[in-house]
This record gives sequence, C-alpha cells and structure tokens, in this order.
Amino acid sequence: MASVRLDAVAGGVLHLSRGKVQALIAGEKANVNWNVTTNPSLLLKEGDMVSVRGFGRFRLLSIGGKNKKDRTGIEVGVYI
Repeated sequence: MASVRLDAVAGGVLHLSRGKVQALIAGEKANVNWNVTTNPSLLLKEGDMVSVRGFGRFRLLSIGGKNKKDRTGIEVGVYI
C-alpha cells in the first residue's frame, strides 16, 4: 500500500478501484469501527474494523514498515 488511507486499503483488500471505493464512502456505505464515515482520506490504525456494505469487512491487524518503493506493508483479517 502506498498509504493507510481508508480508500487505498479498502480498494486493495476488496479488489476495487480507489474511485469505486470513494463513491461507496461518499454514499455512506462504509463504516470504520462500526461508525459511518464519509472521509476517504481517513488514516486507519491497527485494530480498526472496516466494513463496506455489500462487499464485506476486514480488520487491519498490523501496519509494517516501508519497502524500497516506499510502500507500507499491512496485514488484514478478512470477514466476508
């Protein structure tokens, strides 16, 4: 992941484009820690539970370090 923004992480985990995820977030279809959010640039933290209505949910288990291409490693648990 280039960042731990909600739209980037949800897009990567759910295999959707960031634009599609941003539209879902704007349509109030995304929850972080069981609260509706409309902010696609929300920075996720370890332990956050993310759900996107109609696509599933996942928990951000850990955030790792950066690699040579300045990408952040993450580990998620998926609950579909």
